[in-house]
Amino acid sequence: MTQSQPVISLGSLRRALSDERLAAYSTSHDTDEIDPIARYLWNAALATAMVPTLHALEITLRNNLYAGSLRIVDEASLTFREVTCWLDAEPTLLYEHEAANVEE
Repeated sequence: MTQSQPVISLGSLRRALSDERLAAYSTSHDTDEIDPIARYLWNAALATAMVPTLHALEITLRNNLYAGSLRIVDEASLTFREVTCWLDAEPTLLYEHEAANVEE
């Protein structure tokens, strides 16, 4: 006994993705309704492939910003309410409206 694979039709893909979303992937050179769907799926694959690189970039940038901040702010002169982080420091390093946003 074999299990059948689910059938995905163009209509079901269009409904799932929406005509509005697929319109962004359409061009005047499309030869059929598959072209924008293929571009959409290609874009999703490229975005997925970039996640590890973006993750490494984000961590590297964040760590370097933190290391740089330690050169200009003496954390020994600060106290922290709940989280050992400059966002929670007393005295605050933020402008009044920024501190209010953190509290919120």
